[in-house]
Amino acid sequence: MPRSAPTPLKLNETERRDLQQIANRHNTPQQIALRAKIILLADEGCNHREIGRKLSISRDMARLWRERWLRACLRSLG
Repeated sequence: MPRSAPTPLKLNETERRDLQQIANRHNTPQQIALRAKIILLADEGCNHREIGRKLSISRDMARLWRERWLRACLRSLG
């Protein structure tokens, strides 16, 4: 059975800049920096497996944070 591709994620310039700052700031807690990196990689078009490999995390964790980001975006629109 073929697997479906993850839902595309597109950041605007402000979101991308803010997430890059969070990911690169030395005083950002590592969990928060990791979440920012997951979203940035998803924005670049990486799938869950690629994100997992690049960040040494599980595909499930990559999927979880992509889905949470997308849900938060939908809530802010509605």
